[in-house]
Amino acid sequence: MKIKLFNYLKKFDLLDILKIEESYFNAFSLKKSKKLTKDVVLLNYAEHSPYSSFDIHYKLENEEVSLWFTDKNFDSLVVLPESSIFLQYFIKNNIEGIILFETSPQKLLVIKEGVLKRQFSKNTVAEYEIGLLKKEFNVEDSHVYTQDQYEQELNKAIENISVKDILDFFSFEFNYKNLIDVFVQKISIPLSILIFGLLIMEGLNYTYLQSSLEEVTKQYKIIKEKTQITRENINEIEDISEKYSSLKIEFKNNTKLISSMDAISDIIKDANASFLFLKLSENEFRMKIDTNKTSKIFTQIVNTGYFADLKIQSTVKNRRGSGEKVIIHGEVKW
Repeated sequence: MKIKLFNYLKKFDLLDILKIEESYFNAFSLKKSKKLTKDVVLLNYAEHSPYSSFDIHYKLENEEVSLWFTDKNFDSLVVLPESSIFLQYFIKNNIEGIILFETSPQKLLVIKEGVLKRQFSKNTVAEYEIGLLKKEFNVEDSHVYTQDQYEQELNKAIENISVKDILDFFSFEFNYKNLIDVFVQKISIPLSILIFGLLIMEGLNYTYLQSSLEEVTKQYKIIKEKTQITRENINEIEDISEKYSSLKIEFKNNTKLISSMDAISDIIKDANASFLFLKLSENEFRMKIDTNKTSKIFTQIVNTGYFADLKIQSTVKNRRGSGEKVIIHGEVKW
């Protein structure tokens, strides 16, 4: 089922692999485990990106968030970092330490105690660099793979991918930043077209998820007839069903979301303010703007009737020029 799902996603361009040489990796520990969204990750970790324009892919596990920054754009629903694919494979095979792939360019991973510590790529990795990494991370073993061995190990690692690994990087969130920019820059697009476009996007996700559930159901019936179902398979199916239900709820809220965004955009444009950050979810509204008309904007947002318990969370005066940076927070009435 795992390799079939992977091939299904690849066949319809729904899945891509983010190569080591196309990304920058970093990881951070959290004080406590919490749910992360892409907006939250960008807000807290964007400053660590080596790229001026970039996208970010992340995974949260055991109170540690792993981040892959890239300046490459992907249109697929799932983007699997190559180093994450290898990590799960090497963990299963009890391999850790320095892992060097003699490809062009060469790729290097540092794995210790089942955790990816470092990844990078360069034309040639020198022996002294490997020695320094061994001292830095206190590891002894090193494993070197030729070009042919790299391709063989990658194929084996892909076969080892679980449904959970795929779902960890499944993008169920829509990035509305481009849509907001359209409003702010006063590009004239009828609201009906925007709503229709968003409904199509979510409809495509909805259709794909439904077909995936049908495939899982078929596999479930086959396994049930031939052998006893393991708890792992049941958990995987329940996980997909939960995400399926969440998507249906988000689908219903689209119209109200667009209407509220339209109202906010008009208010910001009328006040000649600038968006710095905007989050609209099922139950939370949070916005950061640069303006010199804080009171007027706050009052108009309250009067839209879309939000409750609104408050100005913080204001920071600009060091140069007039105005201030303001964060407004509240609850969504949907």
